Amino acid sequence: MMDESVLKTVTVLYVEDDEYIRTLIARFLRRRVAQVYEAVIW
Repeated sequence: MMDESVLKTVTVLYVEDDEYIRTLIARFLRRRVAQVYEAVIW
């Protein structure tokens, strides 16, 4: 089993074109990792 404290050192780039899904997943990730950057595909 992975030590979840390791996740607090991770930076994530999350790319999603659907604004609703991007918001939900980014919110989920922000609770678990150190930094989340969001990008949109046009």
